[in-house]
Amino acid sequence: MNFHSFLHHREGTIQKWLKPEDFFNLFPCFVRPIKDELTSSWLYRLAHAHHLKVFTFCRIALNNKTVWNRDIDKCITADLLYYLSIRNNITFSEAFNTTLKSYEGILFNTLNINGGTNWISPLGIYHRTRTRNSLMCCPSCFKECSIIYYKKAWRLSLSTICPKCKVSLIDHCPICKQPIIFHRHDIGNKNKIENSNMASCCNCSFDFRNIIPENVNDRDHQNQVILNELLKGKSHFNLKAPTFFKILRIIIRVLNSRSKFAYPFQKEVFKQMNIRYRPSLGGYENQFEFLNILRRRELLNMSMWVMNHWPNRFININNTSKTGGFIWLNDKNIPIEFEKVIRENIVKLSS
Repeated sequence: MNFHSFLHHREGTIQKWLKPEDFFNLFPCFVRPIKDELTSSWLYRLAHAHHLKVFTFCRIALNNKTVWNRDIDKCITADLLYYLSIRNNITFSEAFNTTLKSYEGILFNTLNINGGTNWISPLGIYHRTRTRNSLMCCPSCFKECSIIYYKKAWRLSLSTICPKCKVSLIDHCPICKQPIIFHRHDIGNKNKIENSNMASCCNCSFDFRNIIPENVNDRDHQNQVILNELLKGKSHFNLKAPTFFKILRIIIRVLNSRSKFAYPFQKEVFKQMNIRYRPSLGGYENQFEFLNILRRRELLNMSMWVMNHWPNRFININNTSKTGGFIWLNDKNIPIEFEKVIRENIVKLSS
């Protein structure tokens, strides 16, 4: 049974199955995940609600399930999710919606739990630590929220701005430059649970709420608002969300490529946007998910500018720059709608 059929099978059954004797199987403290919360954040809050450190909680309550030396936000099993939902007396869908797998059918077709997936920032796991700046947060949200938690969208490479606070996200500690790894607060200080602060750096204890956030301009903010609406399944530029994200990904690939065949398109985009042209570095270490927040934002803004007034502007840039259609068709994930635009409107299909 796959994840979605499991979801359909389990949905709405928890309250129906709950009998008086089942209360002995419930956790002492119920912690309902916040609507847009990340799985690992929910587990952390659940453990601390029981006055246990996350590693101790997982050892006792989850029967030594391996959690923190893997990407639990995308690798958590359906059985473990169901176990957590039934013991918290919540629906399975509430638990499932904390996972990155819930983006299937919108951001990507299938989440690859054993490797990289487009739009998911890789953690760079080394034992229980992380080597990449893959989890982001908004200092302003931490200041305003009564409950500190990490949002699911903060694991996505297309998230660079908080649409609510209109400020830039951060992906590392500004003091010691270490990645954000909130569960490592529970390492050391054996009897100190209350002092653990999810809004601070696990390495130097700097409180992210003390950061003066970087404001962003209206255009960048609006683009992030559009992306977040698409994540909820809405349509934009006359494109449905799954098709939009596939086309956006292809345009980003070309704008971030060091191929000589991509240069004409890149130069024309920079020219029409009145930006000084800078050749992309390309290569494995410069793929979109590995880039810093500023570079990702730049690529997202350029790509969404290209997609505005779809497909007229895209066609105009291609034909003005005489970019060959083959550079677009050479993608195994090309949507049918995009392929049709290329074949019917791009003047040069081969090199």
